[in-house]
Amino acid sequence: MVFRLSIACIVVVCVYRAAMYSYHFGYMVFADAAKEASPGRDVSIVVESGDDIMDIGETLERRGLISDAKIFVVQAILLEYKDKIIPGEYTLNTSMKADEMIELMAGVATEESEEDDSE
Repeated sequence: MVFRLSIACIVVVCVYRAAMYSYHFGYMVFADAAKEASPGRDVSIVVESGDDIMDIGETLERRGLISDAKIFVVQAILLEYKDKIIPGEYTLNTSMKADEMIELMAGVATEESEEDDSE
């Protein structure tokens, strides 16, 4: 009886922790908060031609631009820019949200600003 109760308690704690982690992860994916308040600080990164989205996320995390590379990867997949990142050197700011960084590295932010200029 005590053994079953112990196992049940362990299962409940594990399920609770998994649920809390999943909630936090999902919240961070969709909340998309900037790492620092504006004006932030500029950070230069280089995206090589062989880098996949996880490599880019780890670089951004290491440089202090994002909190978690895994969340960045999920955001890039959801935005459908996972394979559209253009290699090159980028100056990003710690006050930018991840979706802004992704769009900038995918060339979307440049295209939109060119369209706005032509109107």
